[in-house]
Order: sequence, then structure tokens, then C-alpha cells
Amino acid sequence: MVNAATVTLSFSGSTGAISQLLALVAKLESAEPNASLVVEDSNEIPYAGPNAGVPVTLTEAQFKAFYEGIDPLYQKGVKLIAAKGGTVSCDELAAKGIDNPGHFKSRTSVRARTVLKMDRRVQFATYFSKMVKGEKRWFLRVPAATLAAMRSYFGI
Repeated sequence: MVNAATVTLSFSGSTGAISQLLALVAKLESAEPNASLVVEDSNEIPYAGPNAGVPVTLTEAQFKAFYEGIDPLYQKGVKLIAAKGGTVSCDELAAKGIDNPGHFKSRTSVRARTVLKMDRRVQFATYFSKMVKGEKRWFLRVPAATLAAMRSYFGI
């Protein structure tokens, strides 16, 4: 057992492989709360704009309060993120009727700040982009611990 260690995995792989790894990370973090793993894809370019913010971690109880207080359309997007292993493309959100991922990110982040009673700039999900089949695509990702709370809440 490793206590208070941080392990970073960096690789170049498919989005499906990354989603599977993130699901494994969430499972490990829920079993070993002191473990902190970060899965990075060398093709990812994190968003570093003025509203980048810091990702927040929600417990299952906090996630329940968060989820019950957001718009039903955005609940679909949150369920999609949980089902996809914590990472979802903006195209996938659009297919669920969420045509403005920036607004989705903003509203979910405001709700997370409300639930956590935080004033500082924090985000429910973070943006990153990467090239997919020669095109720049945007994605949203939640932290692994939040993903674990989401999946537990939804029974996934």
C-alpha cells in the first residue's frame, strides 16, 4: 500500500482507452483515499484561458445536492459524463441537446460553488483540447474522485 503518494501516468492513446483508465483511477481512489493518480494524454492541450479555474472534488452527498439543483437538460450532460468515464467531448454534449458547452460548464461550476459554499474560482469540469482525426476537438473532464461519487450516485 502506498500512503500519500502521487503517481502520474502520461501516454498517448485513444479516447476510449483514456476513459477506461480514468474509470480505473476513480475505482482506486475510492478504495485508497490517500492515492492520487492523474492520467494525462500527451496529445491534450489544457485550456488556460481567463476562466480556467481549479477543478473541485465532490463527495457523493455533495454530488446529490449538486445534481438535484441543476437544470434537467444539464442533468443529462452530467449523466453522460459519468457514463463516459469522466471525460466527454463537446460534440457528445451537443448530441444530448447541450449546444453551448461553455454555458453548461459555467452553470455546473456555479452550482458546485454553491453546494461547496465557495467564492473562489473553481470548476465542476475542466476543458482540454486535442487533435482527433486531424481536427481540434474540445472535451470536458471531471476529477476522478468526483467521477467516483457520480458513478456511485447513478449506480454505474
